[in-house]
Amino acid sequence: MAGLCSRTNPRSHAIWSGLVAPSTAEVRSTENSELEKSKPVILTGDLNCAHQEIDIYDPAGNKRSAKFTIEEGESFETNFLLRGFVDTFRRQYPHAVGYTYWGYRHGGRKTNKGWRLDYFLVSESIADKVHDSYILPNITGSDHSPIGLVLKL
Repeated sequence: MAGLCSRTNPRSHAIWSGLVAPSTAEVRSTENSELEKSKPVILTGDLNCAHQEIDIYDPAGNKRSAKFTIEEGESFETNFLLRGFVDTFRRQYPHAVGYTYWGYRHGGRKTNKGWRLDYFLVSESIADKVHDSYILPNITGSDHSPIGLVLKL
């Protein structure tokens, strides 16, 4: 499997020395079927988009907020979901409210006024191998919480 963490540029880290990992832009501009010619793809990280209303506290009040605009939601759909990626958390928990980001400025974590901006997207070909996709909201130390993915191999 190939993986991509969109939060950082993997090419800039010594641990990736000698490896070639696609950038987020390359994934967005390439059909997932092209990437899958070599192996299934897992894309993970802070994608800076609350894709659906369930993914943000107070969707009506945030309609024009950055990371939740109509254009960003459509772009998420077009560039990822319609290209063969599956949102693992939303597939497993279609009605669950789960946030991965809370702004520091207004104490969002204390009142659970958050956003789901962090994702595990997987190729459709391995979506049935997802055993669990989860959020760890009680782990602090950042404005984002860790997310996890368990695959049945």
